[in-house]
Amino acid sequence: MAAVALAAAEMVALVAVQRHLDRGREVSALRLASAMETFRPPDRRGLARSVNAPELDPAQSVQTTPSRCAPLTVLALGPAADGQSWTGVNGSPAQPVTTLTVRYAAASAARAELRAKQLALLRCQSVRLTFPPFDAPSQEFIVSGRLHASNLLGDRLSYVLVGGGKRYGFYVRRYANTLTWTYADDVSTPQTRQQVVDSLVAQLWELDR
Repeated sequence: MAAVALAAAEMVALVAVQRHLDRGREVSALRLASAMETFRPPDRRGLARSVNAPELDPAQSVQTTPSRCAPLTVLALGPAADGQSWTGVNGSPAQPVTTLTVRYAAASAARAELRAKQLALLRCQSVRLTFPPFDAPSQEFIVSGRLHASNLLGDRLSYVLVGGGKRYGFYVRRYANTLTWTYADDVSTPQTRQQVVDSLVAQLWELDR
């Protein structure tokens, strides 16, 4: 019992420290825009654009059944302040990459969104997706990679949806009050996409220094 109590106390202390650090690192719209313009080498700067809150409305995204699995297919379930998208290339040979960074009013909201995705990975072995404009039958996808230990703790997760001859790899990473998400089929490798997201987070951290 003593060991369990000690572990619980350590976890509470860790969460408290993390929340304190988050408050000091909260990303403003200006800082996010600056990072988007500077996080890649000049020859691969890509194209960034602002994303308004209405564009992040889950009703405009893919429809997921069962609904408890929606965090796996929608980046922003809760209210978001705004965001930035980025499109460019990475890797050798060059491969197309698209990212979406959502900015929340507080780090606690971004943390809650990431927790919702972690919980969905535990609960959802498969999903049925209906894509806009929602006039075609739903498609079933198996959730692969869901039980990796790295998906259950920390600030990032990765998984794959496989079905109908398609394979969509997802990578999501939280930094302070932001979540950055990238996914694609076989047009690029998971490592190529992950490098872009990690580079953006590193630039956000550098601008905080």
